[in-house]
Amino acid sequence: MCPRRAVFGDRTRDSARQIVYADSQSALFHVLNGHIDQPIGRSRSCLGGELEEIGMQRVLAGSEQLRRLFAALTEQTFQVEYGVADPPLVDYLSDMLTRFVRIEAVFRIRDMEGRRLEEVAEMLLEAEQTEDRPRREIHRHIGDFTLFWTGVYPEALKQMRSWARKDALVDYREQGKRSYLIASTFDEAPYHDEAAILRRLSDEFDLCSAGLAQVRREWERRPESGWTPDLN
Repeated sequence: MCPRRAVFGDRTRDSARQIVYADSQSALFHVLNGHIDQPIGRSRSCLGGELEEIGMQRVLAGSEQLRRLFAALTEQTFQVEYGVADPPLVDYLSDMLTRFVRIEAVFRIRDMEGRRLEEVAEMLLEAEQTEDRPRREIHRHIGDFTLFWTGVYPEALKQMRSWARKDALVDYREQGKRSYLIASTFDEAPYHDEAAILRRLSDEFDLCSAGLAQVRREWERRPESGWTPDLN
């Protein structure tokens, strides 16, 4: 049982300003709300029992609407504001945000006994014990995992890398770059196209992290200004 429980906010607003999850176990940590001081609902999900309560917002729309919203935000941020004319890279980041709406996608790597791995150090150890495709998928996930936390929710890093945890000495940025690079070396079919994207993510990790932070700021800013996403 988790000693601390993550908290979902179920504060109701105009439904057009909220994103919808399929069930109460789904959440894109903090990026959809950002207000950790206004928790209302509760869930038994936790990050190894170590994280403090996290503000989350309940979802009220379908996955296709969610995908469109993230696509619009990432395109605006990276192509317009950052001048990154790289549609495959931007699409990858948008898809990553959509995938990571679900907690089981954020913590999808498991060991041989089926135990969920919640720390990068554990994932690295698991990668060393596997070969070929599983190793590639683990390193790809480590890249996504570290990019997500450093870009979208950097406030969590202090606790995720506290001295009580195995990740205390793990540099998420450097490890993310390294894992993306390792995953990119698997460039045969069917990974050829994605291998090029993973290499760019390795090279431009810091830029992508900053861009994702801006995506979060855009999400938090627009509802305050009365912006309503066109999801049609």
